[in-house]
Amino acid sequence: MNYSSTLRTREGHQLITHGIYKYARHPVYSGVLLSALAIPIHATSPLGFLLALMAIPLFIYRMGVEKEMLINEFGDEYIEYKKATWRLIPHMY
Repeated sequence: MNYSSTLRTREGHQLITHGIYKYARHPVYSGVLLSALAIPIHATSPLGFLLALMAIPLFIYRMGVEKEMLINEFGDEYIEYKKATWRLIPHMY
C-alpha cells in the first residue's frame, strides 16, 4: 500500500498505473471528497456541504505537492502517466 497520511516514498516504491489508477491518479481523494459532499447532502446540511466544499482547495494543494514529489521520484515515467490519466474523475477532471 502506497497511501499514507504524510506524503512520502518508500524504498522499492513503484508507480501504480493499473486498476483504478489506469483512469484516475488520485482515487482515494475522489472517494473522500465524494463522501464529504454526499453526507451533508443526505443529511440536508447546507453548512456541512459548505464546509466540505472548503476542503477542495486543500486537496488540490496536496495533489500539487504530491505531483512534484512523484516527478522527483519517477521522472518521465510519472509525466507520461500524468498525460494518460485524469486527476480525480475520469473524463471530467
